[in-house]
Amino acid sequence: MDPYEIIREQILSCRLPPGAEIFEQELAKQLGVSKSPIREALLRLRGQDLVDVRPRRGYRVRPISIKEATEMYELRVMYEVACVSRVVDRATDEEISSLKEFRKIPQEIDLHGWVSVNRCFHSTLADLSGNSRLARVSKELIEQFDRFTFISGSQLKQPLNPEYLTQQHAALIEAIEQRSKRSAQAAIKEHIELGRRRTIDYLQASPIVS
Repeated sequence: MDPYEIIREQILSCRLPPGAEIFEQELAKQLGVSKSPIREALLRLRGQDLVDVRPRRGYRVRPISIKEATEMYELRVMYEVACVSRVVDRATDEEISSLKEFRKIPQEIDLHGWVSVNRCFHSTLADLSGNSRLARVSKELIEQFDRFTFISGSQLKQPLNPEYLTQQHAALIEAIEQRSKRSAQAAIKEHIELGRRRTIDYLQASPIVS
């Protein structure tokens, strides 16, 4: 895996949390590469709004502001409503049947496992839209929400409830199976709204905002 992918994954999983300083030499040593590919990776990540450059101080993981989070959730609703609408209209019964695996989540799932399952579910919906450009942009956006899930989910007072998490996906899957576009749109909006509220609640109480 190249340095870009490694650093990006560390940011999205919050192993490099919002606001963390990034030192090129330290990363180069950790990854066993020169500083050049590290610098190239950081420039790419800057273009994705995942890192900031501070004059004479180097890089840091970009903090998440409430305004930025709100805008990203609004954008996600637009893209994912478009995706599920197309799935209802054009996906074959066989393709829709492939979503059934997301009805069950292991009882012992942890936060990392939930983030992976959730990303895979939403990425599958994007692929089933049948529009390759829509799918690509949607999946790129969906990946950035891993960060929101990690920072807000880590603050949950109660352990993750696999049954509750399954119900969120099951409602959407059922609407798609019934070919009800209105119900599918409502289900995806509700699902995203739950994540938005959890993220905003966290950011309002967190000092790590820009």
